[in-house]
Amino acid sequence: MGQLDKTLKGYTNVILSVAWSPDGTKLASTGHDHTLRIWDATAGQSLTVVQASDSVFKAAWGPFGGRLAYGDVTTQNATSTANVAATPGTFTNAGFHFIVPPTTLSDLQAIAHKCIARSDVLDTLTPNLNANQLGPFVDKVKGLSNQHVGPGCATDLIAVANALQKKP
Repeated sequence: MGQLDKTLKGYTNVILSVAWSPDGTKLASTGHDHTLRIWDATAGQSLTVVQASDSVFKAAWGPFGGRLAYGDVTTQNATSTANVAATPGTFTNAGFHFIVPPTTLSDLQAIAHKCIARSDVLDTLTPNLNANQLGPFVDKVKGLSNQHVGPGCATDLIAVANALQKKP
């Protein structure tokens, strides 16, 4: 049996799922306390907490790590969320959501390097990328054909760049 490395705390109810980010630097966890939590896997620190309307059952990272999808559900006619799976017809407001986890310019560049195979295309997008160049970066990504950047890659790059532009 392995040795315990870290214990991440913060939940007030049962943890339902845990998922590693594709690069292994973050964890996403979901729980019956109506939260999705994103953690720095190295430091063991909470990066953000997303409050949902009810239990968050599962979260999954996009293949490039730029987005995270999660599902929650508001229930009625059930005494607890645990009874929902066994009680058809009790879902009243099921939701499937996408978020961009806390991110940096380095994360954006790492995603670009993971999902853009052609170095000439990569070189036009990321040289000396800084916060002032995010708008033109998004425009360039939108202008690329599917031959240069796949739709999942482009969506992640645009979502992360847009989130970075909104940072204070």
